[in-house]
Amino acid sequence: MTDDSAAVRRGIASPYACRRYAEAVAQGAAPIPLQRSGGWLLSHVVGTTGRRDARACYPLFGCHDWALLPYDLAALDDSLVSVTAVIDPLHDTDEETLRLAFPDLLKIYKMHNVVDLNPLGDALAAVSSHHRRNIKLAMDAVDVEVCAQPAAFAAEWLSLYGALAERHDISGAADFSAQSLVAQLGLPGLTALRAVRNGDTVGMTLWLANERHAYYHLGAYSEQGYAHRASFAMFSAAIEHFAELGLACINLGAGAGVTGDAADGLSRFKGGWATRQLPAYLGGRIGDRAAYRCLSEASPQEESGGYFPAYRAPGAGRG
Repeated sequence: MTDDSAAVRRGIASPYACRRYAEAVAQGAAPIPLQRSGGWLLSHVVGTTGRRDARACYPLFGCHDWALLPYDLAALDDSLVSVTAVIDPLHDTDEETLRLAFPDLLKIYKMHNVVDLNPLGDALAAVSSHHRRNIKLAMDAVDVEVCAQPAAFAAEWLSLYGALAERHDISGAADFSAQSLVAQLGLPGLTALRAVRNGDTVGMTLWLANERHAYYHLGAYSEQGYAHRASFAMFSAAIEHFAELGLACINLGAGAGVTGDAADGLSRFKGGWATRQLPAYLGGRIGDRAAYRCLSEASPQEESGGYFPAYRAPGAGRG
């Protein structure tokens, strides 16, 4: 397999469309390269059936050439029961192409908060008054630095993320192993910011970028970090940093939960920086239809609640 990290740096692809990213977050799944479009999927065994399906890497699917994605996915239909992906809102394609790639499901999953950086003055003007007050308080309490060597802070990062996982009972794709978390510190296009108070690391945020766009990836804080509102200082510093690099925008992502309800705290926090919102679509494709029907028999519509794939719905019993 070729190393496609250069395509990320040149701005051709989402930083999530990278072999090294797929390998870093695989955690036992099998990475599948999409040879023509340049994307990656992770293949999983479906329960004890021996069959396999695939999902895009957490949190977003991106590729180099969207026009070729339908052909790549069609070539996998015989080997996979289904494919599921949350599509990068900053994709460079049209709805028709997405429907060809994901003919069985294409719907808005969450609204993502985007900060347009050109000009920077407009981005800063969009920041809510609530956030402005907290930025000032945070800047007085912590110092923010761009980590020249993120891996040098691996121990701090593992401690912070471990506390986050325990605090919020993180499960699923974002429940990264220590090995995965350390590997992510060395990804192409990664920028790590560190909040420091009295010499101690009280927060870290990871951002992934190509030459056009940046993405808020992960963040975690100590109790001191929360108490001194370190997140406000770090997001403000990130906006200025990526604006100085000449990037067009930052995707801050959505809120927590399945829908990213605007009422939750994370949605309010991210929305307070945004200049606009873009939809992140959930795409679904059934490959082996006979196998899909068989696996879904134990998951009638009232149980699956429209979940895709139906056989992986909570409580379905076969996913």
